[in-house]
Amino acid sequence: MALAFPEIILYGIALHLFYIMILYAFSWFPLVSEILMLPPFLYWFYLQIRQNTVFPKGMAFTNIFVIYFLMYGIKSMMPTVRSGLVLQMF
Repeated sequence: MALAFPEIILYGIALHLFYIMILYAFSWFPLVSEILMLPPFLYWFYLQIRQNTVFPKGMAFTNIFVIYFLMYGIKSMMPTVRSGLVLQMF
């Protein structure tokens, strides 16, 4: 068991580095997925607002599109902290 411990640590470090490489290589993926999902969300919102579904009109504001922009607005109001900056609390 003691001999396996350093290998476990090295394996964890290797997985972490591999994970970082994958995130860096596919950093464009979230943007592309948001662009591809935007038309269905807009269309579903349009259908709900026009009452072309069995759901009531008020349900349109529970659409993920509306919630996304609400959360995006909240996120944009939050202060940004540059990486490496140490915050001191007194």
